[in-house]
Amino acid sequence: MKNNCYVYLYKETEESEDPGFYVGKGHDNRKNAHLKPSLWKNPEKTTNPYLYYKIKSMMESGKKPHIVILAENISDEQAYNIEHEYIKKHGRRFVDGGILFNISDFKGGSYSGCKRPEWSEESIQSFRKACKGLRIYDPTYEELYEEFVVKGKTKPEIAKENNCSASLVKKRIQELGIAGKKPKELLYPKKKKWICKNCNKEFYTPNCIKTRLFCSRECRFK
Repeated sequence: MKNNCYVYLYKETEESEDPGFYVGKGHDNRKNAHLKPSLWKNPEKTTNPYLYYKIKSMMESGKKPHIVILAENISDEQAYNIEHEYIKKHGRRFVDGGILFNISDFKGGSYSGCKRPEWSEESIQSFRKACKGLRIYDPTYEELYEEFVVKGKTKPEIAKENNCSASLVKKRIQELGIAGKKPKELLYPKKKKWICKNCNKEFYTPNCIKTRLFCSRECRFK
């Protein structure tokens, strides 16, 4: 029997007093598998949406779960038993009022006779709200337009001010339909502005290129 298994714990902080929110058993790179973007970005499509909504809440707030190894270099059976005992001690949040986001209490629900709970849309939405312990950036159109367009702040600047990731700011900009509406003066800060002498249209040219008087040949000979 190979003793290459380990038991891992997902925690919100590095504090030793933090009992964590998910415990699992695995080998090789299993402990990092839950952090795949394809999983936590689409929690409703996973077998444990509650866990992945929790991870999504943390990741979008710029914080990554802290992973602790509880036991290593042990057999499958030993790992399953340690996992089971930890779940018994701390309980499952949506089964017996505990703190863990595990959906079963032994072997990840793979043992004979185990039935995985079915999550309703209502319960998923209610949990999604409960997961917002860390700040989530959810501005109104007017608020984000003021910051991004009027004040000309970059996505990283807005993210830093609101304690979230730049990718989340980008997502909100796209969702609210603000992308592409930034004034050209802000889009091209390293380009110089010039106006066609005939049609009076504004243009922006790189500083290394000499400014023209007309925007086109047709405009020049009108």
